[in-house]
Amino acid sequence: MSSPSYEALQHELHETRQSLLQAEGRLAKQQEENNALLHGIAILTRSQGIHRLFSNLIDILRPLIGFEHAAVLLASPLTSTLRCEASSHPALAGQVWRSEALFRRVLAGETVALFAPLRVPEFAACDAAVRELLGSALLTSLNLVQGKLMLLCCHSRPHALDLQARSLLQRYRPLIDQALLNVDYRARLETLVQDKTQALRRSQEYFRRFAEMSSDWFWIPGPGVCFL
Repeated sequence: MSSPSYEALQHELHETRQSLLQAEGRLAKQQEENNALLHGIAILTRSQGIHRLFSNLIDILRPLIGFEHAAVLLASPLTSTLRCEASSHPALAGQVWRSEALFRRVLAGETVALFAPLRVPEFAACDAAVRELLGSALLTSLNLVQGKLMLLCCHSRPHALDLQARSLLQRYRPLIDQALLNVDYRARLETLVQDKTQALRRSQEYFRRFAEMSSDWFWIPGPGVCFL
């Protein structure tokens, strides 16, 4: 059996080097994405208020996922609609979002990439201004302390949001979820402390006024005074 020729060995070495360079490039890109996400998570945890948090989330994910616009929708357990809590486009904020089978799947935990969003009922009935934004879409659910959110990402170009974008969003979702829960817990705790503090101040003010009024009603009798 003849040994490989010099040209074959050179070709194999070249292929190996190319594969190594590609692997190093993918690793560097993934590290860059992770660093950007961790920086974004730090920004999220410093967000003042839940609505500012949602806006920060859209700004952080846009360069990582590659969408043009996004909206954070809050699911209501009492109705079949979702309320827009934050968006990067006024048309998304003004849309009435009705929950059909697709949205229910997403809220149950599935991350979905849509190459033709206007073919599904949730988007087919959208306003014309919204349909112009929906060449492709990416949807996932996020968790709050008491409730479910849906993140809707969209791009005007078909296939712009593909399975790779879906994979990235799935990889980032646990960290995003934890940041959202932490900020939500903190916001609820701060609200609780504020409510308790105000209640304590009202109680103190009530007793202060009561003490001032009671000084006109009661007095301590001096020597020689008796009551029958």
